[in-house]
Amino acid sequence: IEYDKSIGDILSYINDNLDEDLSIDYISTKFFVSKYYLMHKFKKQTGYTIHNYILQKRLIMANSLIKKGESVNEVYLRCGFGDYSNFIRAFKKMFGLPPKKYYKALMELENSYDDKH
Repeated sequence: IEYDKSIGDILSYINDNLDEDLSIDYISTKFFVSKYYLMHKFKKQTGYTIHNYILQKRLIMANSLIKKGESVNEVYLRCGFGDYSNFIRAFKKMFGLPPKKYYKALMELENSYDDKH
């Protein structure tokens, strides 16, 4: 597969703007390509659909913010999720627990580790 520089530019843009509007319509307009071409090329180059790539990146970012103790209510907005319930569902699907329980479990693990050492 031949590397397409425009997809590299789009990946960089997505990674730098996870909290912004990253709809396919917006990205295709910003990079002057048809959305169908964009979806096809992106999938071919990365193995992901644009939607799944963005979702994964946003969830990874959310995970790291939650680990730092940030409020779930702020995290979902900072990571570009427009809807709280969609965020909770997606987080739970990827990490096995809803964000608040996930954080609580992390703290319990950390505390039990500290108690043993």
